[in-house]
Amino acid sequence: MKKLTIVTLSITILSFIAFTKPFKDNYTITHGQAGPFTINSAFPGEGEYLGYDLVKKQTIHYAEDGIDTLTIFHAQKEGITHIIIHPKYDNEALIGELEVISPLYETKAGIGVGSSINDFYSYYNDAEALYTFISDNFWLETKAVNGAQFQFQRKLYKGSPDTFEDLTILERNKIDTKGRISKIRLF
Repeated sequence: MKKLTIVTLSITILSFIAFTKPFKDNYTITHGQAGPFTINSAFPGEGEYLGYDLVKKQTIHYAEDGIDTLTIFHAQKEGITHIIIHPKYDNEALIGELEVISPLYETKAGIGVGSSINDFYSYYNDAEALYTFISDNFWLETKAVNGAQFQFQRKLYKGSPDTFEDLTILERNKIDTKGRISKIRLF
């Protein structure tokens, strides 16, 4: 009887691991990939794709040379946007950028939207904080997840970034490290 219980328990645990591992992998952020979406891969287009509803939206982009209307796609589950997909600028048949806005997606270190800036610095020793006036964005980056910007809100930086430089390295001691990552941009 004892052996049967141990065998049953072992099978149950192995089944649970086998079932949950692919599920968790669907929410992983790696270099150029969030869930099933990968930079420079074929763009799936509007409609249903691997359990997501891809909803087409128009957005206005203001640039130095005028106004552009861009088409983006919201990857949704049950009406909630998880990832915003941008077609590649010079080839709309490919994915050019991903914006992860759901806290479900994480790096292998467990960092995602909603993670603290302090946790980011703790896991990634090479972390660097940056600002650009071009898009007016503040973000963290690491070589461990190349091509990713872990963005945070302006109010978390207690200094004055250089608005005359394309790219400014931010002083870590002027960042509220209790603040949270608000979005992850993959490009």
